[in-house]
Amino acid sequence: MKKIILFFVGMAFYIPTFGQDATVIQPSVMVIPDKDWCIKNGFKKELDDQGTVKSVVNYELALQNNEVRQAISKINELMAKRGFRAENLSTAMAAIDREQARQNTRTKNGSSIVESPYDMLLKTVKTDIILSLEFNITTTGPKKTLYYRLEAIDPYTEQSFGGSSNTGAPSYSADVPTLLQEAVVANFDNFINALQMYFDDVRENGREITVIVQVFENDANINLETEYGDKELNEIIKRWMYENTVKHSFKLSRSSENFLEYKPVRIPLFDADGMAMDSENFVKSLQKFLKKSPYNITASVDMYSLGLCYLNIGK
Repeated sequence: MKKIILFFVGMAFYIPTFGQDATVIQPSVMVIPDKDWCIKNGFKKELDDQGTVKSVVNYELALQNNEVRQAISKINELMAKRGFRAENLSTAMAAIDREQARQNTRTKNGSSIVESPYDMLLKTVKTDIILSLEFNITTTGPKKTLYYRLEAIDPYTEQSFGGSSNTGAPSYSADVPTLLQEAVVANFDNFINALQMYFDDVRENGREITVIVQVFENDANINLETEYGDKELNEIIKRWMYENTVKHSFKLSRSSENFLEYKPVRIPLFDADGMAMDSENFVKSLQKFLKKSPYNITASVDMYSLGLCYLNIGK
């Protein structure tokens, strides 16, 4: 009888992780070496931005460094022990290379835009939280002291929302993982709590993205003030946003007869099929909606990043 009771108690706490109502969700994290720290320490490459040479981070080169790999591995281990799903940077970079996900330059809205490896990573890797890591080891005689800094970044907004830093006590150990763990232990709990609180807000209120709708020259000669029945197209889009955002949370920040910018827009973590949602998935749903009768509007979708997507009506 006791086993039966325990079974049903356990089932009461199990909730399938599908849809926005899913409550048993472990946030995923990816630890990456801080881009400025990488460049400062020589883990960089040169990128030609329309004739201007810029130094950008070279993650492949950084991952060839034994201390960098050890430091990332240790933070991944510590995060996994706290219930976070740690994703591997090496695997992500290999996937980007394999699929040739991005080109160094591309044209968008008449401008040539150069994407750095950092931009490519944020756009390609669908993780909940990016942890940017830097560390430095100081040697005094036989003793070593390690300083570290972790910065939490939302890959959808690309905004920092938390950090942790500390200098460990001097140690005779030359082992980077040991030095790092000793430095991290002092204030890691507060950092973990901040990450969990942030993710709980995202889970409850939706991810924050930006949606831009722009109208170009088109055969149908329509713009955002074109009427369908008794409503203008901008009103139809507004209603769709209301019905498809989490808790109807969205804001029109800029508008004209050919341009709408919604920022911020709160979208579900998952779509109806339980697949992870990003700005492209969300805007494609709007694209399909407008393609149907009575609107019959043809538009293209252009994802700039996980958290920014364009719906282009017309050429």
